[in-house]
Amino acid sequence: MRTEVITMKEIENKNACNIYQALEGTPGVRVENQCQYCNFSMVRMQGLGSEHTQILINGQPMYSGLAGVYGLQQMSTVDIGQIEVIKGAGSALYGSSAVAGAINIITKEPSFEPSINIDVQFGNYNTNKYDISSSMRNEKGNIGVNIFAQKLTGNAIDETGAGITKNEVKNKDGISDRVATNLTNAGIGLFFNNVFLKDDKLIIRGKSVFEKRHGGTMVDDYYKNPLTDGTESITTDRYEAQLNYNKKIKTNSELNFTMAYVNHNRDATNDSYLGDYMATHNDSVPDVRNMRPYLANENSLTSTLTS
Repeated sequence: MRTEVITMKEIENKNACNIYQALEGTPGVRVENQCQYCNFSMVRMQGLGSEHTQILINGQPMYSGLAGVYGLQQMSTVDIGQIEVIKGAGSALYGSSAVAGAINIITKEPSFEPSINIDVQFGNYNTNKYDISSSMRNEKGNIGVNIFAQKLTGNAIDETGAGITKNEVKNKDGISDRVATNLTNAGIGLFFNNVFLKDDKLIIRGKSVFEKRHGGTMVDDYYKNPLTDGTESITTDRYEAQLNYNKKIKTNSELNFTMAYVNHNRDATNDSYLGDYMATHNDSVPDVRNMRPYLANENSLTSTLTS
């Protein structure tokens, strides 16, 4: 199957902070924001919706429908080695969601020369980026470690409104075009060569993601109250653990075993409950004790054995 590769150098040249930005401009792939209130993102391939595109991390389907809603913007590029884009129906190989294709995100392996990289960027509207990563191996080169962390911040922005012409669109409408965000990624990877047998490799990875985002009506900072109409507030806590074992059998043959565990938590409030209540109760508002967030807790365990 034809596979297009987005290299680490291309990601750096784009100055892409997340997978959403890294995929932008890839032929046959369209990434888009679907909501001014929460900026939930989706990826389309071959003209089909996001539900038909499988997102993989080192070959494992670790992003469910719940996690994938904001997942493209929450996945840091600090630990990405390359991104493989496989277009066309591949459900038999990658799972039922790969009707349009699959996007496989390959993480970095440690370098043979010890390195520490720090990247700090500042921009308007509190658009700041802080990256740090470190990589090293032992003298034999058979044990290595990667450590990384990234923090992204950004204020809510309102720069456009409804319209057809350029002059019409370039008018503020009081609703966020970009939501306020505070996102932190951190992780570690351990690599062992010849750990059990000759020509085998064991990789253990761990990662955490924490994000708070909120947006909506910006007049008088209305969006900062998560229990009001015209606002959305989402808090995400995510923990990942992945184990991969690879053993070369012959020159062109190998055995791969991968297991991944994910704990994904999300607390979300939006104006749908309040709006529906007011519409059916003569514009009266509910008791504040009834204004509870949507709470989601997801645990998933996946494993794959291929040869």
